[in-house]
Amino acid sequence: MEHRVIALVLVLCILLAFTPVPALAEGVTEPSYEAAQPSTEVTEPSAEVTEPSTEATVPSTEATEPSTEATEPSTEAIQPSTEPAASENPGGTCGSSVSWEFDPTTGTLVITGSGAMAAGGYPGWMDYRSSVQHLVIGEGVTSISNSAFLGMGNLVTANLPGSLRVIGEYAFNGCYNMQMPYLNNNITTIDSFAFQDCSSFTELTIPAGVTKIGYGAFSGCAQLSRVVFHNGVTELGDYAFSGCFALTSITIPNSVVSIGASAFNNCINLKNVTLGNSVSAITNHMFGGCTNLMTIKIPDSVTRIDTYAFSGCSQLWDVTLGAGVLEVASSAFNECRSLSAFKVSAENPYLSADRGVLYNKGKTEMLLMPPGFSGFYSVCSGVRKIKEYACDGCIGLTGLSIPGSVSEIGKAAFRSCTGLVSVKLGYGVSVIGGEAFQ
Repeated sequence: MEHRVIALVLVLCILLAFTPVPALAEGVTEPSYEAAQPSTEVTEPSAEVTEPSTEATVPSTEATEPSTEATEPSTEAIQPSTEPAASENPGGTCGSSVSWEFDPTTGTLVITGSGAMAAGGYPGWMDYRSSVQHLVIGEGVTSISNSAFLGMGNLVTANLPGSLRVIGEYAFNGCYNMQMPYLNNNITTIDSFAFQDCSSFTELTIPAGVTKIGYGAFSGCAQLSRVVFHNGVTELGDYAFSGCFALTSITIPNSVVSIGASAFNNCINLKNVTLGNSVSAITNHMFGGCTNLMTIKIPDSVTRIDTYAFSGCSQLWDVTLGAGVLEVASSAFNECRSLSAFKVSAENPYLSADRGVLYNKGKTEMLLMPPGFSGFYSVCSGVRKIKEYACDGCIGLTGLSIPGSVSEIGKAAFRSCTGLVSVKLGYGVSVIGGEAFQ
């Protein structure tokens, strides 16, 4: 029995020894091997998964790019508040309800709001004044402050609103390239030196609402050839149009009562002057240096002609004094070498003339000899006094006869009469002033 068991074991061992391995693998070992294989293959897909993961990263990068694009709009939104100096136009306020903005690309200064511009101080736009070429003031602004646009030499155009009432002192002084702006009829005041040296102006119409033109308001407007006044202005300040070299004629309306000293001084091309019948005086140097002025008729409203009023008017030859003239300064017509005779209205109760020489009405006082008088002259009989400076600088006077009625010859009465070669003094002369014949 024992031998049978042993023999059976040996047989089984022999069978096992000769059994093919693949056959056994099908039962047990091979599945285990193939499980390892898929594991290896899984590793490869794992690498492949990594690649998709990399690809997933790329979309993630693309997602980042949109995020960057989203950031850019955000940056643009921030720019207006973080970088105004680089991108915005400068501006500010210039009054409680008035503001300004300057566009450097067009050279345009715009002022908007309502009411008056702030008085005094230094307006912010003055930092850009050399760049300002155009000015626009919006409706609602009522006044331009003093020196607001002083010295803007490159300013060419100015648009002023219908709401404007007051143009302050020196407002456009020195704006020598600016064309004449339209001045609306609501303007009441053009203050001192407001448009001085605006040398590009050629024509000017004073608005109907203006009652006073300030001191030197248009002085130095060298190309201004024509000025039109409405019948409403009452006063022209001192030097108002002094140095307006191109001005050829002027008509002062009847509304004007006062014309200041030197108002038309050195208007060298002024030829024709018509004065209204309300002017009260021809003031100091009013027409001094108007070398082309030839004739002047002094209206009846004028009571006096002041010192040097027509001094240096070298071509003035025809002067008619109206019925109201009471006083003529001895230097009023100084250096008027073409003036050989004064004419006096027959209705004047104060003055008269003899051979063009000016006397008081009763011819008791010799007042003034015209600078252009030439030849021999006999002082009227009955004259008691020859006024001081009466013939001062009359270089054309060659001979003189003074009657016995004259008791006094005033100071410098015949001074600088370089052509005077003979003088006959009457017996009554008792006082001869200093420099009378010097």
